[in-house]
Amino acid sequence: WLLPTWLLVLLVSGPLLALGLTMVYRPAWRRVPAVFALALPATLAAVAFPAIAPLVVQAAIPGCLLSFLAAGLRRVTEPVVPMVAVPQRFDDHDHDHDHEHEHEHEHDDSTRLAAPPSLIVNLDPPAVVRPAPPGRSLS
Repeated sequence: WLLPTWLLVLLVSGPLLALGLTMVYRPAWRRVPAVFALALPATLAAVAFPAIAPLVVQAAIPGCLLSFLAAGLRRVTEPVVPMVAVPQRFDDHDHDHDHEHEHEHEHDDSTRLAAPPSLIVNLDPPAVVRPAPPGRSLS
């Protein structure tokens, strides 16, 4: 096979750059099963064609470098979100019967450290939206 060098670099680095940018901007693609699923065909191809594997790896270097550059720039430019514990009061009794049992909990001002509030994004379509579990709703 005879390919111009620029075409080989374009055919190998282009898809690798697209995959690298996908991994930078889509966190689901950075999970271990996804990475293994992507690495397995590349490994099998390198084993099946050992004579051209170094050439393909060399052609992939520009796409790899640009992907790492994009990941580094994203890490540097993303704002840092502080992770702090927020004290919250947890009541184990029913709020409807507060007046009946006020004397039992008069001196109970205990608080526990809770995880920081988080933004929960529901990716399900509206037809299959499930109600929030008790104690987790925003109301």
